Amino acid sequence: MEPRSGLGRRSPRRDVLRPFLLVATGALVVSCAAPRPPEAASPAPAASAAERAYIVFFEWGSSAIGERGRQVIAEAARNAGGEGAAGRVELQAYADRSGRSNRNQSLSERRAEAVAAELARRGLRRERISVRAHGESRSFVPTRDGVRDPQNRGVWIVLR
Repeated sequence: MEPRSGLGRRSPRRDVLRPFLLVATGALVVSCAAPRPPEAASPAPAASAAERAYIVFFEWGSSAIGERGRQVIAEAARNAGGEGAAGRVELQAYADRSGRSNRNQSLSERRAEAVAAELARRGLRRERISVRAHGESRSFVPTRDGVRDPQNRGVWIVLR
């Protein structure tokens, strides 16, 4: 007797959709994860073997770099190489959606500049560093307006 539900058979359509379902499930797991503490910072997954990324998180309304953030920046600076290195360092800064949009834009700019200054202090030439401050316009974790989300208060350091 053949199963009615098709559980015993593999559908070609299911094989095609499987990678998309795995990605969607992974995104769901990430978006449901508990938020990181505000001072947490950690390496982000690299896009390719030639790229490395790090994240420095900030307290609400602040552009001050904490101790853990300085450690992450030090690691990024070591991996970017010193004055003789030629790779680019891209900073992408974000703010959560609490407060006014223009204030969040300014805050993300100050955060990016703070990280750029710390990288320069650790030996990276400023001309290697590019800055993109997104404010609240491109949230890492989508939220409603007015929501304070620590995962959206950070600067990504991308080594290219």
